[in-house]
Amino acid sequence: MTNLTPDRTTQTKEEQLERWIDHLLREQPERLAPDTLQLRVLDRVHQRAVRPWWLCSYSHWPFAARIALVMTSIACGLLGVRVMAWITAPMASTPLAQQLPGFLRWAEALYEAITVVVNHLPPLWMYGALAVLAVLYGALFGLGAAAYRTLYVAR
Repeated sequence: MTNLTPDRTTQTKEEQLERWIDHLLREQPERLAPDTLQLRVLDRVHQRAVRPWWLCSYSHWPFAARIALVMTSIACGLLGVRVMAWITAPMASTPLAQQLPGFLRWAEALYEAITVVVNHLPPLWMYGALAVLAVLYGALFGLGAAAYRTLYVAR
């Protein structure tokens, strides 16, 4: 009959070695940071504590400032939509288009050409273009992160 239990003497030696190494490591003195490092860290902590709120992350801003930023962003978005609607409206019917020379007619022709092309593209091509843009955006983000780590974090 074979014995499947480990050898008791080997296990005891391993346990003794483990206890001895643990004891030696616990006896090691604590390593203190150099004085210059401590001073730099404390200085940096103090600098962060006295920073104005607008230099902190968005989550540390006062509530009124966050609301103002959101409202301003919405207003800018609505203004952008209004401007685009004004630019892309049928320009021949506006009196301004009749007064301005060829630029508005050129812009209207460009808009109509783009509209015709977009309306005649197969949906699969549009999804493919969106996928390519997503991959390119991811690559740009990855390259930016790699460049940041290479240039700034390593120092």
